[in-house]
Amino acid sequence: MKIKRVISRYISYGLMGFLLCFTLIQCESREDTYREFIDDGETIYVGKADSIEVRAGKERLEISWLLLSDPKVSSYRLLWNNGNDSIVNSVVKTENVDTVRVMLTGMPEYVYNFDIFLLDDFGNSSVRASAIGRTYGEFYQSTLFNRLFTASKRISNGLEVTWSSPSDEFVSLKLEYLDNEGQIINKIIDRTVEKDTLLNIPVMGSFKYVSAFLPEPNALDTFYVEPTTVELTN
Repeated sequence: MKIKRVISRYISYGLMGFLLCFTLIQCESREDTYREFIDDGETIYVGKADSIEVRAGKERLEISWLLLSDPKVSSYRLLWNNGNDSIVNSVVKTENVDTVRVMLTGMPEYVYNFDIFLLDDFGNSSVRASAIGRTYGEFYQSTLFNRLFTASKRISNGLEVTWSSPSDEFVSLKLEYLDNEGQIINKIIDRTVEKDTLLNIPVMGSFKYVSAFLPEPNALDTFYVEPTTVELTN
């Protein structure tokens, strides 16, 4: 029994010694890694642009983003056209959530990819934040046409006009006519109106209208088509 106890004790000591050596080796390995990390220098990242929004316009656009809680941010670099075009500007970070807005003009009708880097005073950069936006121009303008009306009928107090279903980008139309008293009447007819009455419009009179379009729901600019003049036959 004593021999078994001695053998068991030596085995236990041996295992403890092995575990101790293994632990020391691991600690040395970690220490070496830590030293390498310190020697190479720590990579410092600035907080990146958040909640990027791009608003399209007529050969212009606005790109905006939020500055959250990182107080180190002092400037930004905005790049597009594969980095061939860029702007760098300073920002003032407050204790609140701040919004940066950049208006880019003279931007030909196109789809653009944007990269945003935030910087601190020491040149440390955020990771890249990206967004896609586009501008509109003559080509888009050429695809727009006035909203059509499908029918008109004379009623006791004027003319009832039935309008066609609007396109997704149609916003409203502005209509103008001269009534029986010689007064100029202006009306704004929005996209939800299917039938409208032109009160007191003369028989065999006329009206003129122009449609307005937004290429995107939050677009900067409204596009208008050439006016259409309608000569009534009733």
